Amino acid sequence: MVGAMAGMVLAGCGGSNSSSDPLPSIYAGTWSGSWSGPLSNDGGTLTFAVSADGSLSGSMSRAGNIAGSISGIINSTGKLTATTAFPTSGNFIISGQVVAQPGILSGSFNYSWLGENYTGTFSETSQSSTSTGTGA
Repeated sequence: MVGAMAGMVLAGCGGSNSSSDPLPSIYAGTWSGSWSGPLSNDGGTLTFAVSADGSLSGSMSRAGNIAGSISGIINSTGKLTATTAFPTSGNFIISGQVVAQPGILSGSFNYSWLGENYTGTFSETSQSSTSTGTGA
């Protein structure tokens, strides 16, 4: 009897899962711009698309015209977590904060490359009509 009651209590705990129906990301859209890392004397272009769920993918270049890919996520509070893959020079592990304004995404981030830690900034402009960038 106790086992049956425990099973019913656990089954009743499922309830509605609002995380399965997240609100669309305010960062959704296609973005293009540049980034710079003044302390590392590095920088380049940064172009990415953000899906409604906040996931991002795109391309990033760095000094010396080294091209790579970037993938990650921007959560609902603007926290950026991403990894870049530069086939000839190693990966960046990125963590930062994104600020949205109408048609513009900007932010600052920390990144690790070859065991060293650096800081950077970026500024992106909307390249699609689906980019809301309304900030919240």
